[in-house]
Amino acid sequence: MKYIKKINLGFLESIHNGNINTLTMYYHSNSIVRNIFWQRLNQISKFIQQNNKINKRRCLDFGGGSGVFLPTLCSIFDEVILLDLDPSQAEIIKQKYKLDNCTILTEDIYTYQLDNIDCIIVADVIEHFKDTRMILTRLKTFMNKNTYLLSSLPTENWFYDFIRFIGNQKKPWDHYYTSYEIEKIYEELHFKKDRFFYIPMKPFNMFSITSWRLK
Repeated sequence: MKYIKKINLGFLESIHNGNINTLTMYYHSNSIVRNIFWQRLNQISKFIQQNNKINKRRCLDFGGGSGVFLPTLCSIFDEVILLDLDPSQAEIIKQKYKLDNCTILTEDIYTYQLDNIDCIIVADVIEHFKDTRMILTRLKTFMNKNTYLLSSLPTENWFYDFIRFIGNQKKPWDHYYTSYEIEKIYEELHFKKDRFFYIPMKPFNMFSITSWRLK
C-alpha cells in the first residue's frame, strides 16, 4: 500500500476514545479485516495522486474525525480541512504528526460554508445520514466545476457480513443505506460518476469507491 501513510497500530489503539463512529478496524487484530479498511484509503489516495486534473491545493475531509487519513492527505495537498462534530482523535493525530497544513473544524456542515475546494473526501460517512438528499445537496454548495468528490460507501452485501463475522463486529445501527441506494441519489442530484472501484474486488466487494463531479 504505497499510496497511504499508515499510522502505527499501537498508537491508534491507544488514542481510541470509545466513540462508536471511530472505527477500530484500522488496528484490528485480524490482518485481513485491517488491510481491507486501509486498502480503501490507499485506493482513494492512489486515484488522487495519479490524476493530474485534480488540483492539489485545498482538500476537505468531511466526517474524517478518526484522523487516520490526515497524514496522507496533508502530504498531497497544500491545505487540508477536516470537518467533523467530534474530531478529538484527529486533533491528537494532527499534533503527533505535526500536520501544520491541516485545519480541524468542530462544526455542523449546515452552518459552515467552504469555498475553493479542489477535492472532497467523503469516506464512509454518508450512510450515517438518514436524510441523504439533504446532506449531498449541501456538499454541492462546496463544489465548483473543477472539484472532485471521492466517496467510499459500504455495499452491505454477503461479503461485508462475512468480514463483520470474522472481525466480531456488528452492523452499526445508523447504517441507513447501501452503496447502491446512495449512489442513485448522487445521480438524481446531477452528480456525474467519473470513475469507480471496488474494494477488495468483485464479487468480494465491501466498499464502492467513486469519484464524482458536477454535471
